[in-house]
Amino acid sequence: MFGPNYVWIIPGYFTNGWWAADNNGVECTPEQLKTASEGYLTITFSMYGLSEDPGICGKTPQEFREEIASEVGYTISVTNRGSAAMGYDGIWALALAMDQAEADLTGRLDSYRYGDVEYARSVGRSIHRLGFDGMSGPVRFAEGGYRIGNLLIEQNIDGKEVVVGTYDNIADLIRWSVPIKKLWYYSGGAPPFDSDITKTVEYLQGNPVAFIAAVSVLASVGLILAVMFLIFNIWKRHNRQIKMSSPKINNIISVGIMLAYISVALLGIDRPMVDHENALLAICRIRSWIMPLAFTLAFGGMFTKMWRVYSIVIANKTKRKVIKDYYLFGIIAVLLLVDFAILIPWQIIDPIRIEEKRLPVPQNEVDLERHEKRVKLNVICTSNNNTIWTLVLIIYKAFVVVFGAFLAWSTRNIKVSGLNDSHYVGLSIYNTVICCVVAVPLSLLNVSSTTVTFALVSGFLLLCITVSLCMLFIPKIVAVYRKNTVADESFLGTRFGTTVGAPRVTTGALGNDLPTTSAVVESRTTGALLDAAPNSVKS
Repeated sequence: MFGPNYVWIIPGYFTNGWWAADNNGVECTPEQLKTASEGYLTITFSMYGLSEDPGICGKTPQEFREEIASEVGYTISVTNRGSAAMGYDGIWALALAMDQAEADLTGRLDSYRYGDVEYARSVGRSIHRLGFDGMSGPVRFAEGGYRIGNLLIEQNIDGKEVVVGTYDNIADLIRWSVPIKKLWYYSGGAPPFDSDITKTVEYLQGNPVAFIAAVSVLASVGLILAVMFLIFNIWKRHNRQIKMSSPKINNIISVGIMLAYISVALLGIDRPMVDHENALLAICRIRSWIMPLAFTLAFGGMFTKMWRVYSIVIANKTKRKVIKDYYLFGIIAVLLLVDFAILIPWQIIDPIRIEEKRLPVPQNEVDLERHEKRVKLNVICTSNNNTIWTLVLIIYKAFVVVFGAFLAWSTRNIKVSGLNDSHYVGLSIYNTVICCVVAVPLSLLNVSSTTVTFALVSGFLLLCITVSLCMLFIPKIVAVYRKNTVADESFLGTRFGTTVGAPRVTTGALGNDLPTTSAVVESRTTGALLDAAPNSVKS
């Protein structure tokens, strides 16, 4: 407890250099004590007067000190702790009191006897009435008998006690001998406050507007790109290359990716941007719904397409199996129902609310000078059991992701031109898995800076969403305008179908070999897909 906000006031009887004395009970070193005690104040009796006028004895205090110095052989300063002047003034006080008592009483001093109570009381009353200028300063006595005189105010400056003022006990007045700014040289020229005046300054913790704008622009560009791909998919839905890739499922994936872009843009909206609490609460609740639904539509669409590949080629090897689009719609609908089964009770039983979290900021030198304590106000969206509800959603989504990754891995070596986008769907599923593995822990990290969390999560989501979107649709656009299949080796740079004479086609992680030639597999698979398509595509 030292520095510009503190002042030490210690008893006046401490000797100079007291901090350098050996003391086994003190943990601080003499240097540390000297540093901490710099500027301390002490108050002590003035043993010698400061007046330049002669006192009752006809001498000035300075002349008295010089006379004493000539007798003892050394110079006596005004801060000297010697009691010569006090003793001298005490004799004068007693003499004056006895003189006054003799005048008040009929008896004379030469007839005084010990035990004369009346005479003693008269002397006491006379002492209380005394008032004169002595060699130790003004001499007065209080009712209790103690001396009323001047006090010296001393300050420790670089290890030496220097007189910086006096207190006139009679006039109740402090006379400073140095300017106030010089007195408080270590605290900026002003005295420290006698109480804690530290004020708490709260400020909203928000994301930089420029950063939010950048993320919103990128999300908007991605949203426009997804809309363009959706329009292209609808426009070319009767094209054989698009038709073979289940355009209706592609539409669902596009809508899911659009919602994902919107969700990323909403992540940056916080309290500094929205003053009205109800508006912010509405955004919080929209965010809690839009991302799970976006995931279900986008990943659910990819999942069902990969499930159809797995079912046709691996799960049923010997016969043609027709899986029409409405089966896939049913799977997506079931996934959406599970979302609703979690989100609706969450909003009813444990609705999301706005909560303010105060995070203290360590004080720096500027804060100490301003007597401020800064507190970051972090406005978050939460609920009483937010962690539990979030974990339920994560576990459910994780199950779907793991199953989707299994399907993609199991069909990784399927190379049939009829399955014209299965390879890219599988890559998109891998991309989504990586995104979930990285983004989910990042979003759950308790990072003090919301900007860091927002930057990491939004940046990674934008990257993963855009990569999946482009992998799913750009090959289709290229295939349509080149008038070949998406799996054409001129585009992919690799052969997706084996030759007719090849003995077998490996089916991937299951380790099973198809008991037919690749030509048979391709014929059966393409037939199954065509059976699910309208007649206009078959012809």
